[in-house]
Amino acid sequence: MACIGPAGEKLSLISGIVNDGGRIAARAGLGAVMGSKRLKALVLGGGARIPVYDRAKIRALTVQCNEAASFQPPFVPGEMTPHLGALMRVLPTQVATDGMLYKIMLRKWGTVSMNQMSIEMGDAPIKNWKGTNEDFGPEKSAAISPDAFTGHTIVKYHCYSCPLGCGGICRKDGAAEAHRPEYETVLSLGGLVMNNDADSILVMNDMLNRAGMDTISAGGTIAYAMECWEQGLLTVRDTGGIDLTWGNSTGMIALLEKMIAREGIGDILADGTRQAARRVGGNAAAYAMHAGGQELGMHDGCFDPGFALHNCV
Repeated sequence: MACIGPAGEKLSLISGIVNDGGRIAARAGLGAVMGSKRLKALVLGGGARIPVYDRAKIRALTVQCNEAASFQPPFVPGEMTPHLGALMRVLPTQVATDGMLYKIMLRKWGTVSMNQMSIEMGDAPIKNWKGTNEDFGPEKSAAISPDAFTGHTIVKYHCYSCPLGCGGICRKDGAAEAHRPEYETVLSLGGLVMNNDADSILVMNDMLNRAGMDTISAGGTIAYAMECWEQGLLTVRDTGGIDLTWGNSTGMIALLEKMIAREGIGDILADGTRQAARRVGGNAAAYAMHAGGQELGMHDGCFDPGFALHNCV
């Protein structure tokens, strides 16, 4: 089953299409496409197996893949990951790898293994792309370390046919089960908005998943709103009393509720930064970080030219 949530129903341009396997086609406003056609869900049924051309070859490749995935030597504890990132930042050269090092990290922590590393090496955007690792250093990012999220995992999550299982299902303090936030979500709702409250990121990740709204674009839009607040372009009167000071997780949750419901300030922000800038007016466009109307992923194109190309196209 693939369905939209309230965000798609209300035609949010940062809404996605969610499947019953727990994943979401989140980017580019796909949920709004279904919502515009008043299409709530697509359901497919069937039990036929997918045919394989050479089953023996597939079996051999599967064994090889499983052996590679199960190779898991001891690795550094989570508290050491920012130091690895800092080391990568100062080294004059980098060593090309075949992905096995990252595989070891994925198996241990999932994509959140990169949370602090990316901040320290300069890859992760901070404070709506105007900050650096010095603004969100280890004393702040420690709250969103890999261990902060894997510690609440009750079972690993496997994408279809994948032996790695780098995702996780979490439960904290008796709350309902929820998917563990991924790297992009943690950074967009963390360093990008100067938020070091891991519990609030768990809450907002689940809110957005259930609403069918893209966590990357939602975080990017909140960061935009916070910079507009800092510059005096948005005030308490505009936000309905919500304080959008950098890092205010309580204000972020309240703002997300309004964005999902398209109420008040949420209606202005529910379509992402480019549309919001047009509605706010003035020089608000200067703080809207997007490529072609889509908020940027949590990787700096100055750090990796591949991401720069991706943003361009």
